[in-house]
Formats: sequence, C-alpha cells, structure tokens
Amino acid sequence: VLAAGGFSGVTLTSALLGGLLGLVLMLPGHVIGATGAGDVKLFAATGTLLGPAAIGTAFVYTLLAGGALAFAAAIYRRRLAATVERAVTLVRTGGANAADIEGPSINNRFAYAPAIAFGTITAALVYVQQPERALWNFHFVVIPLAVGVLEALPPWAMGCFAALFGAG
Repeated sequence: VLAAGGFSGVTLTSALLGGLLGLVLMLPGHVIGATGAGDVKLFAATGTLLGPAAIGTAFVYTLLAGGALAFAAAIYRRRLAATVERAVTLVRTGGANAADIEGPSINNRFAYAPAIAFGTITAALVYVQQPERALWNFHFVVIPLAVGVLEALPPWAMGCFAALFGAG
C-alpha cells in the first residue's frame, strides 16, 4: 500500500520482490520447525518495506540477532552446556537428534520477532546510508552487544571463548 501510493522509497515492483524474497528466505526455517508462520509473514512484510536489495542484509542481521537471542536464552535458562552439546551433535550427525531438540519436553523456544525487528532496523539504518558497506557497518552494532553478552558469561565459558577465538 505504501509503495503503491508512492509513500515509501520502494517502488511497487521492488516491494513485491522484497516481500517474495523475505518469504523465500524465512520459509525454510518454518518448514524445519525452527520458526513460526508469524515470523515468516512478518519477514515477508518487512521485505515489502525494504525492497529486495536490503532484505538480504536484514536477513543476515536477523540471523545474527537470533543467534545472540538463542545464546542469551540458553544462559538465562542455565542450559548453555546442554544447548551447545546438542548443537554440536546436530551438526556432527547431520541432524540425527533433531527430534530430541524440537521435542516439547525441552523448553527451547523463544520469540524471534525481536531478532527480526533488530535485523530490519539495523539494515534500514546501515543499508540506506552506505549500501556497499552495510555488513561492514554492522560491527558498530554487534561489538557493544557482544561485549555485554561476554561479560555475563561464567569464567569457564569465557575461557572457552578466548581459546576458540585465539584471544589468549
């Protein structure tokens, strides 16, 4: 509606393509049970506002924010070690434990809309200003957030992080 009325910087064709691309990017997550249908619809709607060029950038930011939220949820629920172990097993076995992870007995769900909002706002801010440097500019947003998360880690987890990333 905004594009059709000329009220946004996105043409009607770009809005339709952005919506389609947003749908295509989020639909596989819904098919495997990682996201809800509302998340898919929200991201498709976001694509109509950003257009096809910026929705890809928003998707990358959304994935990073979603990973940070998952990490924070695991810390808050005191399940970081178990979550990391399950994720490693998932990758190592090619998904053999997917049913265990998705099972209703494990409270591993969290709202993904904040990650979508964060990714969208960040993409809109950095992509519009300098599209060729959109992902590079993201470090100005990520570094302060990462410092906050890292400071909340227990000492053993901080040691693992430092060992993994060679900060020692």
